[in-house]
Amino acid sequence: MKTLSSAVAVRLTRGCFLFCFLVIALSAFKCGRGGQQQPTANLPAGLAPSDVQAAGLVLRQRTETEDMVSRFKKKDFSSSQIEFAKIRYDRSMAKANAALDRIRQDITSSPGSEQEAEFRGLAQAAVDDCVVLDSLLETALNPGISALNLSNFVLRNANTLPDAWVAVWKASRKLQAADRQQFLVYLDRELKWKRWEAVNE
Repeated sequence: MKTLSSAVAVRLTRGCFLFCFLVIALSAFKCGRGGQQQPTANLPAGLAPSDVQAAGLVLRQRTETEDMVSRFKKKDFSSSQIEFAKIRYDRSMAKANAALDRIRQDITSSPGSEQEAEFRGLAQAAVDDCVVLDSLLETALNPGISALNLSNFVLRNANTLPDAWVAVWKASRKLQAADRQQFLVYLDRELKWKRWEAVNE
C-alpha cells in the first residue's frame, strides 16, 4: 500500500509539474505574441506576402526612428543639441513623406521604367537621410559608442530598405480599385512620419 501510494504521489507530482510548466510556457508564448508589432494588419488582403513584408520594413524605419527620438527627448540635452536633432529629423521626415506622397500620386498610374528610377531615387534619399539621423541619435543615446559599433535598424538594413520602398510603390499599382482607399489610409495612419513635436504624444 505504501509503495502504491508513493507511486501515485510521484505521478501526481510529475503531473503537477508538467501542468505548471505548460501553463508558464503558454503564458510566455501569448505574452511574446502580444508584445510583437502587427504593422501590416490593416493592409489590403490582396497584397502578396513579400509586399506585406516590404511594408513592414518601411513602417519599422519610421517606428524605430520615432522610438529613438522619444528616448532622446527624455534625456537632458542642451538646447543646441535638441535643435540640431530636430533639424535632422525634419529633414528625414520630409524625405520619407515625399516618397509616400509619390506613392499616393502614382497609385492609379501605369508603371514605367523612368518612373521607377525616379521613385527609387526618392526611396534612396529617404533611407540615406534616415541612416544619418538614426546614427546621430544612437550616438547621442550611447555616449562613448564607437561608430563601428552602431547597430540601429536603418543602418543595418540600409542596402535593402530602398528595395522595400520600391516594392511598396509597385504593390500599390497592382491593387484593385476596392483596395486602394484602404491602402491610402494605411499610408496616412501607419507609414507617414509625425512631426517632431508629435512624437511620443
